Amino acid sequence: MKTITISIDATGEVTLETSGFKGKSCLEASEFIKQVLGEEISRELTPLS
Repeated sequence: MKTITISIDATGEVTLETSGFKGKSCLEASEFIKQVLGEEISRELTPLS
């Protein structure tokens, strides 16, 4: 199952975590969220499990 988890901390910082995607398809799938939220501060790609 493909999922995108969105977390917002007390300071308003938003974190996206994707799972179930192959390769960099997670970047395409979450692009719309980045466009809505604005500037991306950092990105960390995780290895496939």
